[in-house]
Amino acid sequence: MDENAPKRVVTVRVAHSREEAERFDREWWEQFTPDQKVAMLWPLTIEGYAFAGLRIQPRLQRSSWRVERS
Repeated sequence: MDENAPKRVVTVRVAHSREEAERFDREWWEQFTPDQKVAMLWPLTIEGYAFAGLRIQPRLQRSSWRVERS
């Protein structure tokens, strides 16, 4: 283990109903900005592509075209 690596914090909560579990989940996600959420999910996307056997990093599709007057 790397001594310089940041320490991880793990939070455990016990839900006594499905509604309570959903509330806990909603509250957890609401503490992050959209940018932080994307940053957390992007590595999972890359892992999913690797699991499917793809070794490339997907890119956003860009379409461009131009209209010229005759």
